[in-house]
Amino acid sequence: MGTEAIRKIERAIEEIRAGRMVIVVDDEDRENEGDVVYAAEMCDAAAVNFMVKHARGVVVVNSTTGLQALEHHVPVKTLGEAIYDLPGLCHQGPLDAFWHEAPHSAPDRVLLRRFVSFLIARSQLNGSFYKAWPKAAAKSRNPWCATDWGDWLDRSPPGPAKGLATP
Repeated sequence: MGTEAIRKIERAIEEIRAGRMVIVVDDEDRENEGDVVYAAEMCDAAAVNFMVKHARGVVVVNSTTGLQALEHHVPVKTLGEAIYDLPGLCHQGPLDAFWHEAPHSAPDRVLLRRFVSFLIARSQLNGSFYKAWPKAAAKSRNPWCATDWGDWLDRSPPGPAKGLATP
């Protein structure tokens, strides 16, 4: 390895230590792709959002990063069990096929809006630890568990979607 290559590596390490992202590019003879390298202890929500927004695809075990990627219409492959790992939202094939199919497997926007509407309607309770639950939730055996997903996913979403936080 030459002196210039060693200087580039040292500069990249300095940038990472300073809390900045570094793009490591493959050799042109290989895949000719780049990977974003970032120090985990410096990572915050803004950095994750930036990386997800500009990604070709996102692979998660089961995290909110997958929901962020879906919101940005970035293809997602889950390796664990995630509530959003549904046909039409996430890639359902094997991992090695994901990267070849990712450019053609963005989440279905209408299904995503329906899914988000379902989550908001069924998981956001108007109350707190210090306030009594709404009567309907109090009567339910498990207010966080929904069994009628099919019905919800077939409905039209209520109005324009403005992101995952839209009530």
